[in-house]
Amino acid sequence: MKRILILGASGFIGQKLVTALHNIVDFKVTAVVRRHNLMLPVENMVLDVLDTDRLSAVIQDIDVVINCVAG
Repeated sequence: MKRILILGASGFIGQKLVTALHNIVDFKVTAVVRRHNLMLPVENMVLDVLDTDRLSAVIQDIDVVINCVAG
């Protein structure tokens, strides 16, 4: 099973991507958001992507990182 981390999952494209990948059986999707205010169908992780130390620790066990962060 591939582990996928989606940064910017609360944005328009990020939400669509989370929903699409969630429906694929061989993927375990984790959504990274700034604030825990969304009801996404996958594990949600509140994380500031500018916190490089924490981000580096989080991606250690991830197979694919998709960056949908704007700006």
